Amino acid sequence: MIPFSVDLPADLPGYGLVLPGSTAAPSAARALVAAALDEWGLSALDGDADLVASELVTNAVLRSPRAAFMIVLHPSHEVELMVWDEAPGRPREKRADPMSDTGGRGLFLVGAVSTAWGCRPVPGGGKITWARLGPKPKEPLDDALAPAGGHDVPYRTPRSLNG
Repeated sequence: MIPFSVDLPADLPGYGLVLPGSTAAPSAARALVAAALDEWGLSALDGDADLVASELVTNAVLRSPRAAFMIVLHPSHEVELMVWDEAPGRPREKRADPMSDTGGRGLFLVGAVSTAWGCRPVPGGGKITWARLGPKPKEPLDDALAPAGGHDVPYRTPRSLNG
């Protein structure tokens, strides 16, 4: 049973999709993202949301025969992308060797473009890997205000999807 294919949070606008266990899954998720962002007037997030959806969905369908995707809009105008899959364990961010590896940068990219991301187990099996994206600032950040040496992307457990 896919835990959130039908049970979207009642208090938030959102859409869910059971994913095909194939290479068509990322494209299906991106189409849903584009439609939702357009409806919500957040098309400016489309590029980052496409990247995040593609990476999270690809990871899920490579490791699990069943997966589901959900996108919800929070009152803060942040968008949360979530993917459920049956595979055990947390996804791991790895730094790929640019000289020899052709993959492995997905979660690093997710962390780079999202305001937060993480993973949590789901009662009954599987896990949800999620990422939040927020509106981009209209002006570039002043270098004096930017954190030295980058920033850490925190892991946190999002509120329950079932209420």
